[in-house]
Formats: sequence, C-alpha cells, structure tokens
Amino acid sequence: MIGLNRPLDTTNGLKLLGERNSGTNVLEHLLQHIPDLHLFPSLPMLTWREVHRFRHPLSALWRYHAAREETLDHWHTRDLPISGGWKHAAPNQEFRSSFLKTKQPAVLIMLRHPASWLRSMHRNPFHTLVKVPTDFSAFIRTDWQVTMRDGVPSAPLPALYAAKLKTYADLLASYPNSALIRYEDLLSDPTATLTALGLEGPAPFALPADDPRAFAKPSNSTSFGDRAAASFDNLSAADRTVVCDCLDGSPASDLYPS
Repeated sequence: MIGLNRPLDTTNGLKLLGERNSGTNVLEHLLQHIPDLHLFPSLPMLTWREVHRFRHPLSALWRYHAAREETLDHWHTRDLPISGGWKHAAPNQEFRSSFLKTKQPAVLIMLRHPASWLRSMHRNPFHTLVKVPTDFSAFIRTDWQVTMRDGVPSAPLPALYAAKLKTYADLLASYPNSALIRYEDLLSDPTATLTALGLEGPAPFALPADDPRAFAKPSNSTSFGDRAAASFDNLSAADRTVVCDCLDGSPASDLYPS
C-alpha cells in the first residue's frame, strides 16, 4: 500500500489519525518521548459536567450522549484549522483545505487488524449515539450511528472500517508527507517501526508498562502480545465472511491477509 512505513518530515509538526480503539493512545505515549516533536492535539476528553460550559444544544440536553457528541462535533469544526481536529475523523476535503494546506504537517495514520478492532469496539463502543447489541455477531451487522465529525456515512462497523481506510488511502496517495503504520507492527517492535518513519527518541522506544488510556479497565484489557497476534481466526466462520465481504477490494485485504 502506498505510504506504508513511509519516512516523514516532521519539521512542521505531526498530526496523528486513526480510528477509536486502534492504538492511537499507545502511539501518542511513544511520540511524546521524541525531543522537539510538535504533536498536534486531538480534542480533549469531555464529561457531562463540562458540556454546559461550552455548548449545550437545547434540542439534546435531555440526552447526555447526544449533547456530548454535538459538543465534540462543534469542537472539531472549531479546531480543524488549528490542530486538525478529532484524531478519529476521516481526513476529508475540509481537513485538507483548512488544515493541511495551511499547516503542512506530517500525517501519521494508525491502523489495527479488523478482527481485533471490531472486538475492541464491542468492548468499548466509544462515541456511539445508541445502545449497541451485546451479542458480537449482531453488533457487527448493525449500523453504527456516526457523528458529524466521523466524516463517513452510517454503516455496519466492518463497512465503516473500509470507508475510513479508503479516505486514508486517498490521503496517502495525494499527500506525500504522510504515512501509515500497523498497530501490530508497533507492538511487535516499536523502535524499528518508528525509526523507519524517521522518528527517533533519545533511547529505544518501549511500550508502557500500564495501559496509557485513562479510561481503560484492567479487567477489560488484553495484553500487548495478544493484540499484536491479531487474526481473522478469532472470528467465527460466519462473522469472518461478513467482515471480509465488507473489506473486499479494500487495501485491508493486502494489509491483513490473515
């Protein structure tokens, strides 16, 4: 795939992109050890207590999730020209014209194996607007209600994965100072993965001893080794067919053949 492990020029800073539950927090933890690297921020965490301080759409105040997500949509639009906005958003034309064209940063995209990503989304369905099915097979067959800032239409998560990956592939093909890395490669050898991009720290990169996600529950986490060994074999035959059908013709087929 064009842009896979491509060296980056971070003179103008670095913007990190990647779906939720794709390992962006681990990557941010590692990037913070690089001296003088300017990492453009994503949107801050938002709690219900903070919603009224910033934006409180009257039509949604009675629903916490709707109020929170509309607030984050507003923040994304507000911050897009300054920081590139929400790191989980698709890099659409507005991202290119209002952020890339003016800031000209390096862009680093993180991708995770579809099977383990879907499992993680089921455990941690962040930024959903409706209750998701508790059954995994039903979950991956149900439309995910996207937010405005997602930048792609609502669809079952395997199709949403393919749609986001297409926007990443388009950016990688048209914006030379961009690269994509696989989450599994980063976990297997963080130093080799980041050094290939031209990113070097004062010492070899080491994965954090504890999960860097503030929201992570120890009982709900898997080891880095298990995450690096992701495979479609972790899905039932029927679920694997559903996922692979959605990814047919996608770069994911080459990036994750098994």
